[in-house]
Amino acid sequence: MRKLGFKIYIDDFGTGYSSFDYIRKYPIDVLKIDKVFVDEILEDERQYKLLKGMISLAHSLDMQVIIEGIESKEQYEYIMALKYNVSYQGYYFYKPMLLEELYKL
Repeated sequence: MRKLGFKIYIDDFGTGYSSFDYIRKYPIDVLKIDKVFVDEILEDERQYKLLKGMISLAHSLDMQVIIEGIESKEQYEYIMALKYNVSYQGYYFYKPMLLEELYKL
């Protein structure tokens, strides 16, 4: 699949069926960390430590990281302070939109 240009993502990592076992078994390219690890990051130091640990693990395995669910400037700035090379998703940047709206943007 990689020869055809495909990448393997794990979506919503850390919740439901997306477990560390997938990282062990499959050649994952990108880890998308679920928003539950961002929701209370400003109030709960454990969330911060879990997020930081997942990012460190992914990077040590040469994976890219996308952090889902950033909904406020405060969350974004707090995560940016980690100084990790990650990508971000969330309503803080844009809400979901139709393709036509994206082209206008």
